[in-house]
Amino acid sequence: MFVCFVVMLRRAFLQAWRIRRQGPGVNLLRKSQASVTSMKNVRTMSSNWNHENRYHDPVVVDVTPREPLSPATYEAVCEETLESLCSALEELLETAASQPGVDVELSNGVLTVKLGEAGTYVINKQSPNQQIWLSSPVSGPKRYDFVDDGWVYRRDGLQLHELLSRELSQLLGTSVDLSLCSHTGS
Repeated sequence: MFVCFVVMLRRAFLQAWRIRRQGPGVNLLRKSQASVTSMKNVRTMSSNWNHENRYHDPVVVDVTPREPLSPATYEAVCEETLESLCSALEELLETAASQPGVDVELSNGVLTVKLGEAGTYVINKQSPNQQIWLSSPVSGPKRYDFVDDGWVYRRDGLQLHELLSRELSQLLGTSVDLSLCSHTGS
């Protein structure tokens, strides 16, 4: 992904340099359009690149909140979500996993779920964006927005609790259901 971004950035730079070299006779609108087009290509290329080094078509699901949350409401919803996930995962890992290195910890808005050799999940709140970010050893990083009393990933419409249930079921070899946690969606 980084290499693709660098190549596109280099193309944008070269295109801007060529336009500048042509001198004052060039229309300023043409200059700005070329720069905007080049930067749009950079964003499109980097957002279409997945972790398997293949392009994919982005699927953006409309998850625009009905009205923005106030900062206090966002903080309360995040705390409820993370605390309920922490409790459910602690209970689950006490009964389902007897492996060494398995631990669940919630501190300062960051939930860390260590699964030994299977990897580590990190779920944290991002107050400036009013999102919850997930780092998964299975599916990689994702950013969730709060929509209809649930945390939804814009690219595929999948909810945070659904993804965690599916991946943890796969990793632990047992059925995991996190639908009883707070803010799982309507």
